Amino acid sequence: MNRDPFQSFIDLIQFDQDIYSLKQQIAQTQDTLDKIAQEKLLLDRKREQVQQELHQAKKIVDVYELEMKTLEDQEQLKKQQLDTLKNPKDYFVLTADLETIKKKQHDLEGQIVESWHKLDQAKRALDQAAKDAEEKMRRLNGSEHEQQELLAQHTERFKRIENSRPEKLISIPDEWLEKYSVMRERISDPVVPVENDSCSACFQTIILSDLQRLRKRALLQCRNCFRFLYIPGTVEIEQGI
Repeated sequence: MNRDPFQSFIDLIQFDQDIYSLKQQIAQTQDTLDKIAQEKLLLDRKREQVQQELHQAKKIVDVYELEMKTLEDQEQLKKQQLDTLKNPKDYFVLTADLETIKKKQHDLEGQIVESWHKLDQAKRALDQAAKDAEEKMRRLNGSEHEQQELLAQHTERFKRIENSRPEKLISIPDEWLEKYSVMRERISDPVVPVENDSCSACFQTIILSDLQRLRKRALLQCRNCFRFLYIPGTVEIEQGI
């Protein structure tokens, strides 16, 4: 049974619009997956940053405590020397050194307390970051899994639909297909219906003679945007463009 070329062409338009819509869904799903991957990367980087801050805080504590240990060793040595002194002049020198060491220790104690405070803050920050990251990563992994399944469904459907396109071309004149193919490469909606006696894409008013031809199911190009036009629901058939 021979199909009406006009109706076949309109069906092809709808078919291609469905394919275009499916392509957009695939692109949107992939974009969502890319955003999820970016969020996961940022989450890992944030966790690494907090870990580095903790490591740096611990390093500062270690430096200060090592410095304090060095001062304590120096103090112990000076006291031992003080016990064995016989020269009063050396006694005054050593006591002055001990006072200097004690002052350094006093100043360092404040720095140590502050560094331990910062270390404690860094530990709490890391614990909180780990909890937040675990919950957010769980949600991201769930969303990623859903989007991957959706992408697989869209991709499978696209392949299945696209493979059936050749049969949609049957009975459509080659001239129509050639012009349609050229327009389709340039814009996403190369064929549009007439609405209120105007092109529904650019709203150019259609002249009366063109409207009369369109009502006889001819396919004409808009004189402004050059998209193909048709009037939905027309009955009579006129071959050619």
